[in-house]
Amino acid sequence: MIISESVAADELEIRLKKQTAELKKSNKWVSAEISESTQPEEDVLKSEEKFLILAENSPDVIVRFDRQNRHLYVNQVAADIYGYSQEEIKGKTHNELGSDPEKAKFWKEHNEKVFSTGKTETMEFDCILPQRKKYYFNILIIPEFVNDEVASVLTISRNVTDVKKTESTLKETLDNLEEMIKKRTEEIEKAYRSLKESEKCLAEAQKIAHLGSWNWNIVSNELYWSDEIYRIFGLSPQEFGATYDAFLSYVHPEDRDCVNNAVKGALEGKPYSIDHRIILKGGEERIVHEQGEVIFENGNVPVRMAGIVQDITERKKIEKALGMANAYNRSLIEVSLDPLVTIGPDGKITDVNRATEIVTGYFRSELIGTDFSDYFTEPEKAKEGYQYVFQKGLVRDYQLEIRHKHGHITPVLYNASIYRDENGRVTGVFAAARDITELKKAEEKIKALANAVESSNDAIITGTLDGTITSWNKGAEQIYGYLAEEVMGKNVSILEPDNLKGEIKQLFDKIKQGKKVKRYETLRLKKDGIAVNVSVTLSPIFDVSGNPVAFSGIARDITEKKITENLLHEKQMAEFANRTKSEFLANMSHELRTPLNSIIGFSDMLYEQAYGELNQKQLRAISNISNNGKHLLNLINGILDLSKIEANKMELDYKEFELASSLDLIRNILSPIADKKNIEIETGVDSSISKICADEDRFIRIMFNLVDNAIKFSFENSLVKIGTRKKGELVEITVEDTGIGIKTEDQNKLFKPFSQVNSFSSKKFQGTGLGLSLVKQIVNLHGGYVWFKCEQGKGSTFAFAIPITKG
Repeated sequence: MIISESVAADELEIRLKKQTAELKKSNKWVSAEISESTQPEEDVLKSEEKFLILAENSPDVIVRFDRQNRHLYVNQVAADIYGYSQEEIKGKTHNELGSDPEKAKFWKEHNEKVFSTGKTETMEFDCILPQRKKYYFNILIIPEFVNDEVASVLTISRNVTDVKKTESTLKETLDNLEEMIKKRTEEIEKAYRSLKESEKCLAEAQKIAHLGSWNWNIVSNELYWSDEIYRIFGLSPQEFGATYDAFLSYVHPEDRDCVNNAVKGALEGKPYSIDHRIILKGGEERIVHEQGEVIFENGNVPVRMAGIVQDITERKKIEKALGMANAYNRSLIEVSLDPLVTIGPDGKITDVNRATEIVTGYFRSELIGTDFSDYFTEPEKAKEGYQYVFQKGLVRDYQLEIRHKHGHITPVLYNASIYRDENGRVTGVFAAARDITELKKAEEKIKALANAVESSNDAIITGTLDGTITSWNKGAEQIYGYLAEEVMGKNVSILEPDNLKGEIKQLFDKIKQGKKVKRYETLRLKKDGIAVNVSVTLSPIFDVSGNPVAFSGIARDITEKKITENLLHEKQMAEFANRTKSEFLANMSHELRTPLNSIIGFSDMLYEQAYGELNQKQLRAISNISNNGKHLLNLINGILDLSKIEANKMELDYKEFELASSLDLIRNILSPIADKKNIEIETGVDSSISKICADEDRFIRIMFNLVDNAIKFSFENSLVKIGTRKKGELVEITVEDTGIGIKTEDQNKLFKPFSQVNSFSSKKFQGTGLGLSLVKQIVNLHGGYVWFKCEQGKGSTFAFAIPITKG
């Protein structure tokens, strides 16, 4: 019995020592891994970029200090433990971050030691961080040299809190080992005394189980439970005499048949190993693993059955939790919109998610076992990508194009990294693709927008809120004369004229408030010092939080627009003045015409000697009064008609009349004047035109002016021809003379009010200068047009065309 107790104690001690050795080995591996992560500068820090990648992906706390013990760099793990962001930590000492003064002093002393000795320092460190949690770290402080001098130190801290806890537990276990062995020995002695039947029975029980063991004497129907089984069933050790029926009463009702069948099978020589449920007195349900085997004697006579019972409730819970976790993780993988794939060292696909099936058009079963590179537009590039991951450990934003089995192309960015087995061996690559189709479209839009900006004739500028210029397009170069390199980084106020100082600041105050400035017309100064009229639109540029952080501005050169506006304004003012003049003349003409008619009427009566005889001298005077009165009346009538036309008050009285009759009337009226110069008036009427629809009085006025001018400027003993012809829907009428003609330089004066040509003979050929102007205006009112041709010394032809019918 003493020998058995010693063996049991020795086995327990061996197991504990083995666990201790494994923990020490684990601790040694942690230290070795820390050493590996702090290789000399030429291996680990070949480049700052590689350092940052390693540091940001390391599970260790990595911090760089300068000689003033300020943090030059912290990785994200360190930031999480400190409780601040990386940017908040950089440049601050431990004291400035609110660390415990003693701990801060501790760090400072060790860092200064490495700065002074230039040798790597190792230490252990424990602290309570802002989260009120206590942490233990194994720390390496590595000097970083620049020009053979320590410029900074790099600390790599591995969290060994769990290891410390394990070591503490192990120590406590070892401290209590003697007591545990003693207690276990007492239990074994008690079990041994209970199993008095024979040493063979004890040996068989120890062979079958080392947890809760039982022994059933089939012949006597006596059942022995070890103390552990009592505890599993929620009972005090040896609380009652166990029987098979008592055991069955604890088995879950739904599992009793399974247990009974297993026992029956054992009686037939079939050992069993089953899991089933038991229900304790308090109603708690637990799961046990049970093994049993029958001992036969005298051939096939079952005499005893022995076995073990192990409480596996917690293990089952863990297995279930793991199963749920695996299912949950798989569901996350499957619902991911990004194609996910795992690749073996041979480049074969080992697993995919649903998104990969969609983007390739193949089922999972079709993809697994095929070459990863076969599903891309550039297979070699895809192969180089995953081979690079196997060599370097990871790749970021690796651009590829996936080809769907029906030909559709999807541009993607791959992020990939290696994964290892429990022994640390690389077993494959995990790759995640991000569909960048929309990103590509956005890039195309941005490119198109950039091209539009560069090709725009408008000045397009961006800058900071203080006015510093950050972009300057070709349009800005054209408008302001500055090249982009001349203004980049300068303030936009260089464009502000002296007389508008402060205007740009007022506009930027609005931008800072998030407001827009639309089509603000102002002056800006070009490089050559000349002011240019521009229309400016300014808009704030917001960050993701909706705060204005910059501005964009568009300026359009409106110099031509301003000139046009000024000309239009001047034209409108001139037209207004002209209308005012016309209205004034129209009113005055009415006031003058009334007394003038009286003067002409009484003069004609005096000339006809209605009031008595007059001598020749008196008659000549009266004749002059009458002629000049009529000339003045004709001038006033012309002014009145012109004023009406300019004031849009002249209305035409359309009616149908004989064209030939109207021309005959003109010839009859003007024949006495023509006869004085022995000028013949000849008319020729197109036979296809008999009547026209127009304002007959105004038509006669047109013809009177044209024929009167022809007679006035024709030589004696000459001919004036009046001709008509049909021209489509118009009637064209010409008046041709063989007079003095018109100089080329004077021809632009024709049809202008109060303008006369042949000024050298103006005294000989009296006129108002309104005749041709009225002709043109009246013809235009009829919807027609006027033209002429002439040659000095050979005569002139004036013509007009108006519609034959109204409308």
